[in-house]
Formats: sequence, C-alpha cells, structure tokens
Amino acid sequence: ARVLGATPCVDPTLPDGDWPPTDATRYPHEVGKLIVIGPILDVREVNAQTQDALLAAPWAATVEVNIFLVGVRVTCAATREAAHTGYMPRRSDVQNCTWDVLELNDRQKLFPRCVGIGTTPNQIPSLGWHQVHIPLNIPPEELADIPELHVWCFSSEMCGNDRCVMPASSEGKVIKLRGGVETLEGRWSGTVSTAFPIRVQLAGDYGIGTMWPRIKVVKSGGICQNEVLVKGAVGLSCPGTPSGKCEPEPRAFKQLGYGAAQELLWDGIQLPNAGSYEVCYCDRHYEEACLVWVNIGTVKVLGPFVQTARFAGNPGVNFELPVNGIGLERTDRLRIVPQAYFCNVNFVLGTWSPPADSSTSNASSSNESTSGAETRRLNPVDWRSGAPAFSNRTYELFEVVIEEEDTYNICWCGGERVCSQPEDFIAQVGMLQVERKRDCSLTEWWVVMECNRKCGGGEMTLRRSVSVWPTGGGKECPGEQALVRTDQCNMEACPLARVDHIWTEPEDIHAEEPFRVHIEGLNLEPTEDRMLLVAQGVACGSSQVHFGGAACTQEGSYGEHLICGDGTRSIRVKSEGQYKICFCDASASMIESWDGTHNISSGEFSAAGLESMGCSNAAMYLLTAPLGGTPEEPVDSSKITVLEKRVEDVAAQDETDLSTGVVVAVTGGSATAVIVLSACIGFYCYMRWKDGHMPKKIAPQPDPRWAEEADTMPKLALGDALPGGMDMKQLAWYEAYYQSLGYPPGTASQAMGPTPAIGAAPAALALPAPPPPVQADFSQQQRMLALQNAPRPPMALPLRPPPPTPPTAIGTSPRVKTPPTPPMIGRRNSMGTSPRAGTPGGLGKSFSELVAEAAKKAPPPP
Repeated sequence: ARVLGATPCVDPTLPDGDWPPTDATRYPHEVGKLIVIGPILDVREVNAQTQDALLAAPWAATVEVNIFLVGVRVTCAATREAAHTGYMPRRSDVQNCTWDVLELNDRQKLFPRCVGIGTTPNQIPSLGWHQVHIPLNIPPEELADIPELHVWCFSSEMCGNDRCVMPASSEGKVIKLRGGVETLEGRWSGTVSTAFPIRVQLAGDYGIGTMWPRIKVVKSGGICQNEVLVKGAVGLSCPGTPSGKCEPEPRAFKQLGYGAAQELLWDGIQLPNAGSYEVCYCDRHYEEACLVWVNIGTVKVLGPFVQTARFAGNPGVNFELPVNGIGLERTDRLRIVPQAYFCNVNFVLGTWSPPADSSTSNASSSNESTSGAETRRLNPVDWRSGAPAFSNRTYELFEVVIEEEDTYNICWCGGERVCSQPEDFIAQVGMLQVERKRDCSLTEWWVVMECNRKCGGGEMTLRRSVSVWPTGGGKECPGEQALVRTDQCNMEACPLARVDHIWTEPEDIHAEEPFRVHIEGLNLEPTEDRMLLVAQGVACGSSQVHFGGAACTQEGSYGEHLICGDGTRSIRVKSEGQYKICFCDASASMIESWDGTHNISSGEFSAAGLESMGCSNAAMYLLTAPLGGTPEEPVDSSKITVLEKRVEDVAAQDETDLSTGVVVAVTGGSATAVIVLSACIGFYCYMRWKDGHMPKKIAPQPDPRWAEEADTMPKLALGDALPGGMDMKQLAWYEAYYQSLGYPPGTASQAMGPTPAIGAAPAALALPAPPPPVQADFSQQQRMLALQNAPRPPMALPLRPPPPTPPTAIGTSPRVKTPPTPPMIGRRNSMGTSPRAGTPGGLGKSFSELVAEAAKKAPPPP
C-alpha cells in the first residue's frame, strides 16, 4: 500500500529501469539468491596437494574450469598483473590480449598484455572440472619479477553479449608461478648401445609428481617442438609425430631437509650411434599430445659411428679396418663373426646358444649349453682383435686376417666394458666381405645410335656394360658416364648443293599474300637448307638486308626438290616490287677453320670434321638459280615480281557513300523527300549489282562454253515468279553467291531459272541446304563482296552450292613433266571435283545437261 508522505524506493524522475535506487540502504531484506550462469561456472588452480598436481612453471601454466555446457572449447589467458580496479574483462579483451597495442580499441588497451593464451584442442565431452593448459612466453630475465599470474577463461558458446569471462573480476584467478625444472643446461654421457640414466632436477616448490613429466632424445641441433625421437633408441618410446607423448613416466626421488630437492629419473636408455643429442622435457599433455617440449640439455654418446659401408678383404691376407667415432680408446676391441649371427652371440666350444644365455662361460668344456636352451653344433669364425694399431679420440685402425671367404659382421667393444665376453661387443660398426680379389671387367663397345649425318662430320653413340663386377677389393667399375661415349663419324666433306631452277606457287604473287618457293637441283637437304628474299639488285650473301625467308621442310621435299614455306603464313612480302631468291646450302656454309685463322667451305676436303655455321646469317645465302633461256633472251628463275596488293571493289562503297551524302544534304528537307531519294538511289545500286558489275570485276575468266549457255538463258523481270515459288530476288542472291565462289555469271540461272529443258522442274533439285562457308583466303574474301549487297535468300531453300574453287588449269614446273606428288594448298588435285566435271580437271557435262537430267526425276513430295 502506498503511504502518504513516504519517499519512493526509486527516484520517480528517472526513466523506467534506470538504476541505482534513491537509497540502497533502504533494501535491508534478503529474499533470495540469483545465479547468472554460462558455459563456465568457475576457475581454480590445480590442487597442489594431489599427486597429479600441475603447478605453473616458466614455460606453461594450468587451471581447471568447471564446465556447465557439454561440447564447448575453452580459452584461457594469463597476464603478469591484474586489470584496473572495477574493470570487468570481456571476451574480446581476453581474446585479443596478445595483439599489438596499435590494433586495439580504447577499452581493450586498458586490459593488461598477456604472457600466454591457450585453447583446448577438442570439445569438452562432459560436465565438471577439466584442465586447460596455457603455454607461456616469459623472458628468463623477467621471471624473478613475476611471482604470480592472473588467469581469465571464456568459451565462445553462449556468449552473444561478449560478457562471458570467468572469473568475473578485475583480478582473475591468481596462481603462483613456480621454479619448474632446474636442469635446463644438463650434460649427460653414455656409450654406444650401453644403458645409461638421465636425471632431471626439479625446484623445491615444484612437486609435480610422476604422472605428467616425459622426456625424449632428438638429433643434435634440432628444435624439440619439431623433432621426433632418435631412431634406434632403447628405453624410450614415442609416437611418430613431434608433439606425441613419450613413455615411460619417470621415477621420483625427494631429498628431505633444507631446500627439499626433487629429482626425476629415467634409466635404461640406450642410443645406437655415437654423437651428441638434445634432451627434451614436457609435463603438459592433452591425451597423447604434448603441449610444449622444452630443451633441458644434451647427452654425449661415446663410441663408434655405426656405418652402413662394406669393407673388403682377401682370404689369408692382412688388411686394415678403420673405425670412426667419439671418445675412442686404445682399450677398444673388435670381434668379427659371420653375418648370420648377432654381435653379442655366445659361442660355446662349437655350439651356439641365444644371447640370453650369456652367463655361460667361454672356457667351458661341455658340448651343451649350461642353461639347457636349444643349441646348434657349429664351427663359425670368431675373430678377436688386440689393441688398435693406431688410435686417437676419433679414429682407430685395426689389422685383420681372415682365412675363410664369407660375409661378416664387424662388432665393437669399448667404454667401461672389459671386452672379454661375447656380450661385451654390443655395437655393429659395419660389414666385411672376405673373398678372392677380382677386378672389374667391361664388355666391348657397341653402337647405340648411328651417325646423325651422312657427310660433313656427324656423331654416333656407343655403349658398353660391366661383364664382371669387382670382388675382394679389386679395381672398381667406372661410373655410368664412362660406359657411354660419343665418336665422330662420316668425316668426309659434303658435296656442294646445286640449284638448277626456282619457281613459285602461285605464279602470280601479290603483296601480303602467302606463296611457296620450289627449288630444284642436286644435293639439297630439306632439314637444314633455307631460302631468303633480297632486293633484285643485291648479290646473294652480300648484304644483311633481306625481306624474310622460310625453311624447306615441307612435305614432299627431298634431295632434288625443296618446297619452302607453308603457303599460309609464309612466305609473304609486304610491298610490291622485284626480289631475288637466294639459297643457303647449310652443310656448305662458310665455317671457321680449326685454328681460327680463316674461313673455309665445308665442301672442301680441309673442312672435314668441322661443323658449319648453318644458315643463321644472311651472308650464308650464296646460291641462286643460273640464267636460262638463250643469250638473246636470258631467263632468271630466281627473280620474282610481287604485284600490288589486291584491293576490294569500292564501287558499291562509293555508291553507299553517295547515298549517305545525299541523305545528309537534305536533312533539313521533308522526311518524304529523303525516303523517296534514298529509295531511288538504292534501286539504282541494286540494278548496278544485278548487271553483274562487281562479280565480273573480281571473278576469274569464265569458260567459253559457260558463256554460250548463259547467253541462251531467257531473261526475267525483277519480281517474276519462278517455278517452285522462287522469285527473281532469290535467284539474284544465288547468282551473286555462285559468282563469289568463282563461277561465271548465269550459273544460278541455269540451275534454277526456267529453261526449255527444265520446264517446271527446278523444284526437283532437292539437294541439301548450303553449309556455312569456311573461312576464305584473301581471294575468297574479295569475291565474297558480291554477297554483301545481295538480297537475303529464303531460309528453306534446299539447294547446295557448287564447289568452293572453280576448275582452273594448274601450272607445273618447266623442269618437270608432272606436278610434284605431295598435295599442296591451292593445287587442283587437292580440291574436290566440280559438279560440271566428270573427272578432276575436266569440264564434263554442262549445267544444262545436268539440270535436264534432274528434270526427268520425280519431284519431291510437297
């Protein structure tokens, strides 16, 4: 009930929900508790009173978190100082505490910098207390100034407002930083394949127990976090990954009294090879993975280096065996036993028993093993050495004599061992092969690859192989390179090439159009010889100025006839004019003499064995065709004339320009005048085209018989209907199309127009529709201008066009009776046959005869 005159608990002038109240002391009655929870309920230090306590060390710290939500990952961060009083850290503050200060916002800059941050690698599977390890990065010189750490933890799950950090205080969870391992620069030593212990001293306040500490031994100079356990180690076992947890756990010893020193012991460790190794320590694990491996010192293993090399000796002959290692002494000894037995095998008067029976005396006279184990009666070689003939701390040399041929193990004994019993020889330092001395033997040379040149000096490859491999220290076989050799061959000088005649294809050459050059003669080489174009008045080989050239490797080239240029991209000349064709005989190009004093021709005897310069220089193009004809009228076949570039007929374009100009001129007039004038000019252009102006200008000369047939065709007016529904516009398009392909005017009219022989039968020519034209060459592009201004054809007109190239006479070389056999671009024998031709190159039947035959066939169904 509201009491008149009473002061309200909340200032009524404040908006609803704003706090604090007017007077907090007026709320003296406790009515219950409110708990706000998230994924983490609490954070605590690992109990130092239990055996598995994980106290904070300079390299890592561990806390326990009470998980309220299953399947989360937890992140914890440690700082060297608390946050400002009243500062409530948020997730973003803790998460970014290792960032550079310049990358933080104003609030995050108030949170202290972290010395370490760590996250559980897997999702936590159950509720309750779980450990979180934090790797630390504290410089050693600062450890004395950091007595304690402040830890905060969070989980990103159920943290939408960024306020899920535990403990929810400015101080965090305070844990004491302990001394950890005092042996950080330890020095241990041992002997090859001999057990030795590793002892690790702990600080008096670091009672970590034995459940967590582990060690591993890695190669010298390696980084503990990145290296695996050294191969062949005994007494330690680790997974194959650098972060794997090693076994076994140590034994712990604690000395009572002042300082309460503690020690961890791993014993029974053996390393198979002499050398220096790194010892690594870890005491934080997530299941089978170690969090941080710390280097705590080195171990030096004395003895020989285990060698995989094989030594050789001859039976009954004194030979030397070297041994390399660390800490070698004159008390070291060698034992040599057959390869079938281990180094520490125990021989008992001709019987062998397993190494486990090593207590059996070597001097026993019994023929059976005293242990009762199974024995085998043997008579193996068991050679023992005396003191080495030469010895220092890193090298020993033993003199050996073995009578029987066999393969043996070389065993070493040293260090603190007496070397009187077989089991004292614990390290195998190599293999020994005792056999009769035999040198390497090779086969004769045989040819692998024939000579690559017929003359002028070539190369051939020969090879040999090993027939007898060396044994007993005999002469070694040469390497692979010594089994292959390259010899010179066909050193006689090449005959000089002779050029008899040169001709081009096509005969008429236009600028920027490709053509080929045919060269006839003797001793020509298609793979190396080349041709070059120079100015008409320039002597071949006298100038470096040229107009391009080409190789003569085209199909059909051989020793008496070369085809130079591919006919599509080469050869081309940009400008019209007269040029000379020069030829390079690659095998006879000028070359430098063996002593470098002068140049000679490889066609001479003195050039035998020397390699020519080829056709890389314009000065090597010295040959050309001789003059032919008569003295009164000489003919130079090396001279070619390049005509001017073909240009498209610009008449239609001029008319189009005229039409456009008239339209522009009368822009200010009425629209009706413009339309009428444009229509008149367009009709005039069409009539010009209809008269065959453009096709007649660019098409080749028609055959006289075609012209006669065209003159006999009846004339129809524009728009007259033809049989089958075709009008003159459609016929005009086909007429222009046939002419663009090189056929004379009137071809389409003969095929589709009304002739006495056809009647109403053109519809019977039910041929396939014209396919899309292929990309034309330069001359085809010019002829296709006839189509640009022609009316478009009906899409359903079923008529196939004639062949793309009209039948024309193909020229041949005046030096040969028949054209070259290989097909070439532009040759008649490489093209399809004309519908007018019965045979390639012949005219065959006329179009009138063909159409008459088609008229006799039944018309196609409608």
